[in-house]
Amino acid sequence: MAKSIKRRLTLAGIERFTLPDDRNEVVVWDTVAHHLGVRHRRGRTPAFIFTAKFAGRTVRLSLGSVSAITLEQARKETARLNALLAQGIDPREQRHRQKEDEEARREERLRREARLEVLWEEYLNERKPKWSKWTIRDHLAAAKTGGVLHPLMRTPISDLTPQRVGDLFRKEAARRKTTAGRAFRLLRACLNWADDSEHWAGLVDVRRVLKAASAHIDLSPPARVGDVLQTDQLEPWFRGLAAIGHPVIEAYLAILLLTGRRPSEIRTLTWSAVDLRWRTMKIEGKRGNEILPLPPWVLRRLETMPRNGRFIFTTTGKSPIASPARAHQRALDAVGLPHLTLHGLRRTYGTLAELVPIPAGAVAQLQGHAPSALVERHYRRRSLDSLREWASKYERWILNQAGLVQPEEDGRHLEVVQ
Repeated sequence: MAKSIKRRLTLAGIERFTLPDDRNEVVVWDTVAHHLGVRHRRGRTPAFIFTAKFAGRTVRLSLGSVSAITLEQARKETARLNALLAQGIDPREQRHRQKEDEEARREERLRREARLEVLWEEYLNERKPKWSKWTIRDHLAAAKTGGVLHPLMRTPISDLTPQRVGDLFRKEAARRKTTAGRAFRLLRACLNWADDSEHWAGLVDVRRVLKAASAHIDLSPPARVGDVLQTDQLEPWFRGLAAIGHPVIEAYLAILLLTGRRPSEIRTLTWSAVDLRWRTMKIEGKRGNEILPLPPWVLRRLETMPRNGRFIFTTTGKSPIASPARAHQRALDAVGLPHLTLHGLRRTYGTLAELVPIPAGAVAQLQGHAPSALVERHYRRRSLDSLREWASKYERWILNQAGLVQPEEDGRHLEVVQ
């Protein structure tokens, strides 16, 4: 047990005090402030303590080291604690509530100082299991350097004012309208998610911020007037591909048209996803993995493609080709065709399939669209053989309209029937 001494505490007395050789701890009680003492322990800095009885139990509180607070501050704190005892309040509970309040204020300060990038990362981590890899890619692209949302990422969430966000989207929409529109929709979903969460709710006026971002600019994607090949444009389009002079790009663009799949799905296709023996390919689409048939011309073209790494459409052997939109535009210009996006080739598939004709449900399944009709959603999923029949029929129709024949040996270049 620590030895106790009573005396009037002074700063000089505290500094001069030395522990007896037979004691490791001594408490010197103040005769001025009741319940105030200084605890001296060997090898440690002396500290002010408060000790009293409350409801039959001992209350012990540390007030701080003598180097942290002054004697006058310790006496004032002791007087305050004695006043609480006189009111029937346990100082320990009151201090506990103070700590809780301080912690709550600290957490609120940190919450308000948190940057958008912290919220964005938490949002992505929670939602990733429910997203496709394309959705994840869009979110990462929007936030990285050069992305539409990157200028906001290091901004505290509470500083996302309508003015700040509105100015950003007004500027971005002027130079990349479609990308800005996509980024707006991603930010809108994130902020709505945050406003519904217990931790992030109330940091930003979501309605006013989103209104500022969209009220003065049109963030909707531009309407696609055309952006589809007509039947009589098929022959010059294939002829333009042959003029590119790059077998990999030529094959990629032709297979886009003949399969109707998304450009990114075909561009990242690997050899392991293709079974040339059983004439199938596995696509990692938005609706999960899909096994689809390879129609004859596509199959023959793949058989003649050089194997240079894991990706089919590659020039480096390490990564898939970059988007060949510029090469495609040069091919269009060479034969006098209007502008056509790579996605327009997918749109062409769905449009011309009606002329073949092919059932809408089969087209949706081949292109990776969600079935729309009730019967298609719940009762009808066509077999691989059934899909092969429709895919082959479409391919024959396209080649016939373009005046093309399937090459017998060398499938690297397309031949126009004379």
